[in-house]
Amino acid sequence: MKAIIGVDAGGGYKPGMDLFVRLGFSGAEVTVVSAVDTTPPIIPLGPGAPFVATDYVSQTDSASHRAAAQAVESLAADGITADSVVLYGAVVPVLLREASELKADLLVVNSVVRGKWLSAILGSVSNSLTNEADTSVLVSKGEAVVEGPITAVFATDHSEYAARALEKFLKMAPMGLQQIHILTVYDIDELETKMVLRSLPELQIDMKEWVEEQLTEKCQALATRLGESGYDVSFSVLPGDVNEQISDTMTERSASLLILGAQGHGLIERVFTGSVALHQVVSEPYPVLLIRA
Repeated sequence: MKAIIGVDAGGGYKPGMDLFVRLGFSGAEVTVVSAVDTTPPIIPLGPGAPFVATDYVSQTDSASHRAAAQAVESLAADGITADSVVLYGAVVPVLLREASELKADLLVVNSVVRGKWLSAILGSVSNSLTNEADTSVLVSKGEAVVEGPITAVFATDHSEYAARALEKFLKMAPMGLQQIHILTVYDIDELETKMVLRSLPELQIDMKEWVEEQLTEKCQALATRLGESGYDVSFSVLPGDVNEQISDTMTERSASLLILGAQGHGLIERVFTGSVALHQVVSEPYPVLLIRA
């Protein structure tokens, strides 16, 4: 597996790198990427402006090289050999371009939770990668506060895409995971159910019970598949809102990582129709592993 860890000069990358290490991706080929944005955050004016801009780029370049070297040294202390590269340009395009060129399987970044609408308007590295990256993305949040094996919630809708995401996850083989709780959430529209039963009166069934039985069978098969790879697995099938149930389950299970398969969406789709993946990355406090399949 090939992984790229995004590194910033300010050291904000460290929780993401720590989480990557703890997940234990055996045999991972790691590249530390630091992007030097040559555009100053405040455009200088006046006769000395060119010198100020040049000095900003020079200092940022030096700080980025130091951060990349420190990240490689830190990974080496954890037994992980990594290459490093410092590239020039805005962070997201740099990471996406490097991921494409290296054919990376995973991008690792750290994020700050801002709230759904603020992030939708202002954007962020993790927000942009959620919607634009073709590769899987591991988004850490805040400071790493726990050590050792990780308990994760694996949210799935059992779609064809989710099945491919599972296989991609198994190929990544993160052996730092101790327990995985499979979560499937469904929402049955009462009016829609009544219309179906009215059209097919011979179906004398409880729609909710029937749906739960079907999803339970799928969860059991998935649990068996994960169990064969050495994970301690449990599952639940719950009705209601997907994002609310994921958040509640993360709390109830004391989970420190959410795993889900996620297809990308454009700006219009994510603003007007929403996205489970985008909500989980932007608005929730726990780390998220988005699997692209």
